[in-house]
Amino acid sequence: MPFAQSYMLEGRTEEQKRAVIEKVTQALHEAIGAPKEKV
Repeated sequence: MPFAQSYMLEGRTEEQKRAVIEKVTQALHEAIGAPKEKV
């Protein structure tokens, strides 16, 4: 199960944070074939 950790400066909206999570999850899924529900 891959683990990704990200730090952001203050001021990002919940929508922006969720978008980053979605994109990182998709990138791991595409790059190494990890199931999205396991990222």
